[in-house]
Amino acid sequence: MKKDISFFTFYPLLFTSLLTAISVGCAGKTQLVRKDEQPGRGVSAPVKKTNPLEIKYHLAETLLAQGKDEEAIQILKDTLQFILRSAYSAEAAAKAGTTENGSASNLEDESRKDILRDEYLEKIKLLLVETEIKLADKYFSLGEYEKTIGYLKEVKEIDQKKYLVNVLLEEKAYRLLAEKFVKQKNYPQAIKIYKEMVLIYPEKSRIYKEEIRKLTIEEKIEKAEKLLKQGKYQKASILYEEIFQESPKKKIKLRLSEIYARLGKIAYNKKDYLETKKYWQKSLGFVPENLQILFLLAGIYREENNWQKAEKYYLRVLELDKEKKYNQVFLLLGKYYRENKLYQQAREYYEKYLLYAKESNQQAETYQELSQILSYLGQYQQAYENLQEAKKLGLKNNLSYPLKFRVYCLFRSGKIYFYILLASILILLIYFYRRYKILHLRMPTERKTLT
Repeated sequence: MKKDISFFTFYPLLFTSLLTAISVGCAGKTQLVRKDEQPGRGVSAPVKKTNPLEIKYHLAETLLAQGKDEEAIQILKDTLQFILRSAYSAEAAAKAGTTENGSASNLEDESRKDILRDEYLEKIKLLLVETEIKLADKYFSLGEYEKTIGYLKEVKEIDQKKYLVNVLLEEKAYRLLAEKFVKQKNYPQAIKIYKEMVLIYPEKSRIYKEEIRKLTIEEKIEKAEKLLKQGKYQKASILYEEIFQESPKKKIKLRLSEIYARLGKIAYNKKDYLETKKYWQKSLGFVPENLQILFLLAGIYREENNWQKAEKYYLRVLELDKEKKYNQVFLLLGKYYRENKLYQQAREYYEKYLLYAKESNQQAETYQELSQILSYLGQYQQAYENLQEAKKLGLKNNLSYPLKFRVYCLFRSGKIYFYILLASILILLIYFYRRYKILHLRMPTERKTLT
């Protein structure tokens, strides 16, 4: 009975075990065929990657190989963010003592995932940094400095060491970008760039702060010039005064001098001579050697008959005028001295005027007046020669001269001899006439005595 029981118990169990082994073997073979063969091709394919980090990493590599650097960078950035978020979630779960599924038994699996994340985190960071540095160089050579700076900023956030290697490139890109904005006269943007540089490169902050100061002045100058174009000279002068306080440079002085000169001319056209003098004196305060303003200001004082100040400004013009463009000043001063009977000084300025103004319309009159001055100085020969020059130029003599000079002129001209001859003839005529009268009166008396 025992033999029967063991037969019916043992053999069915053995049979069941064999069937199970065969079925497992077949299933394993089927799975291998599915993995290693692709129907229709008969060629074994690589094992598929199931890790999403690995997939994204290799996709980025493929895009880089195709030259699609920006697309690759975007994928790497997204992957990096995903890794950081998942790492944060895992850390939070570890602190709670459970995994995301709420089971403490899978901590070992999470540990393996952390190792894998860390591995790909480093790989992705390295690839991302290398690509961004490459693009930074590329855009720098193309003159797209904003993109260069942008990529290097991202490098700085990821890998400080790699950033420091390329910090000079970043600084140069910043500087060239600022210069680009300056050339475009976009001063606010250039100032913004230099302010960033002050924060990024504190060791060179003094240099960049100076650039900011200069550009702030240039910005104000730009505003002042716009006001000038709009004819708002008063507002422009106020703004330029502020600029001058910050930067008393020669070009600012020149601009202020020009503005005040223009304001003076506007006041002069309105016949507001008090304001005219005020503005022109301010103009001279910035550029004391401004010949035009010195000449105009002297003219205002001359019109007011204030020759003391006029003379002062005219003499200053002559002192500064090396090219003798303002030769009329010689004549104006000469006339002033002549009217005041300062003949020696008058002669000096008249002669200089004739020397430097050879084609003047006033030459004839100048020669005549100089001849009068010389006649009063007793230099009759030179006075006569200048008078003759005036006559050659078609000017009739209408000035008074000393008697001696007039006599001298008669001798020089030869007319004196004609006048002497006429006088002699006249004397002879008078003599003969008187003799005739005397004889005529005597003859009747003699006849009476004879009879």
